[in-house]
Amino acid sequence: AIYMTYGNSYPVDVAYFPDRLIEANRNDTIITAVAVAPSGEIMGTESMRRDNPDGKIFESGMAAVIPKFRRQQIPKRLAEVLWKELLKRGCVGMVASTVTSHPFSQKLAAAGGFHEIGLLIGYTPRLDFKGMQTLNKQRESTAQWAQDFIGGWEVEVYPPAAHHDMIELLLKRLKWRFSLGKAQPSQEAGVFHWKAYPAFRSFHVVFDRIGPESWEGLRALIHDCDRQGFEYSHIEMPLSDPGLPGLVACLSQAGYFFAQVGIGTGHGDATLTVQRLFGTTVDLDELALESSNHRELRDYIKSTAPVLALE
Repeated sequence: AIYMTYGNSYPVDVAYFPDRLIEANRNDTIITAVAVAPSGEIMGTESMRRDNPDGKIFESGMAAVIPKFRRQQIPKRLAEVLWKELLKRGCVGMVASTVTSHPFSQKLAAAGGFHEIGLLIGYTPRLDFKGMQTLNKQRESTAQWAQDFIGGWEVEVYPPAAHHDMIELLLKRLKWRFSLGKAQPSQEAGVFHWKAYPAFRSFHVVFDRIGPESWEGLRALIHDCDRQGFEYSHIEMPLSDPGLPGLVACLSQAGYFFAQVGIGTGHGDATLTVQRLFGTTVDLDELALESSNHRELRDYIKSTAPVLALE
């Protein structure tokens, strides 16, 4: 179903390997629902995934409906099946990404109770949608969403001054109760991990803890990936870390700009993500954004991103 919908352009490689997808369902890191016609033909599919079998934050994705079966509410019916499975596993929250070359998946996310939390600009190479006319000729950007199932986190945060108002707005949209932290940055060594996606010319970094040497190690990684021809990067950091404002200031100087406030899928903490484009541009006015909140985020990014990063 993924290939018949996206061709070879879908950015999650496990979707193309049935054996790997089956194994992930067996170990309970992915839950997949499949719609099957009376004839036995596959109509569509959708999956939810988490970082480990005990994780309580799931990411919605790998949704596809074969072109000839569209307009039969298949995504809605698949989501209903998956929702029951999530409840069995004690899910406390979900995150989702929807493409911006068309508004259809955004409408489904909004109808499903998700809140708008960000935009990843140029996140993947251009996606091809079989049987669907889109005008997108640039790297695909995604609208980011989150949903809280427990009635609001209570979080202590250290928002960088440059993005303070936007972070506060997004936390309020999620109905999270938050207070401004007063602790000093940790002197312990920082901890981060990263993964490269060569086929998509991108790399992603996730911080568990920010330390005094974090910027030096991160700067070397960014420089190396830039030399290798990567076009997109994002860096996710805990909002509860007192070292966050200092690291974001360094990243801003290196061309990184606001991406999203979200739920860390590994630990459920409130997170801030910043992003950067390398040697490529994205015209933000070309994004098909259904929600006024996402359009507000687009305008915020346009007003705060480095001039050379975006058209």
